[in-house]
Amino acid sequence: MIDLVSLKGVTSYPSGASVTLGPLTRVNLIYGLNGSGKSTIANYLQELTHGHYRHCQVNPAVSQDQVFVYNQAFVEKNFHSETQPGIFTLNQGNIEAEAAIREDEQSLEETRLESQAVADERQKLFSQQTKEDNQYKDLLWDIKKEYNQDSLNYCFESFHTNKAKLKNKLESMSLPSVAPVQAAS
Repeated sequence: MIDLVSLKGVTSYPSGASVTLGPLTRVNLIYGLNGSGKSTIANYLQELTHGHYRHCQVNPAVSQDQVFVYNQAFVEKNFHSETQPGIFTLNQGNIEAEAAIREDEQSLEETRLESQAVADERQKLFSQQTKEDNQYKDLLWDIKKEYNQDSLNYCFESFHTNKAKLKNKLESMSLPSVAPVQAAS
């Protein structure tokens, strides 16, 4: 916690002697007339190491991430953005978390689109396979029809109305190991 703030040689503060604010508490409200140095104090506390403030100091010394200044610059940085959260707490950590969330949401959307593309391709391949399977069954059916009027018609009795059943039966049969010999006529 900062106990004292000393300002010297910056904007409305004289360069001959420092002006000291303190003792300070954990939360401090600074107000005054225009031109009295309120913004200078806030700007210094937001950028403790900036070169403009080389003659200014805080006591005890603190790191920048220990100081929170809620001024116009904070409002511009945190509230004039593309999206406004419904409920929020004012601090830099939330801003970084929001940025990380936006990145993750974008990554999630890209992954969703990739997943959809894979699903679409899968459906396309499934449709193609179904189409080719139906063409295959039709081809087998056309071959079977050639034997409907033949003496081998009895071999197809249980397959007269079902192309899928015919296909499955033909695929389950083993091929002969020896080529058939045609009888001489």
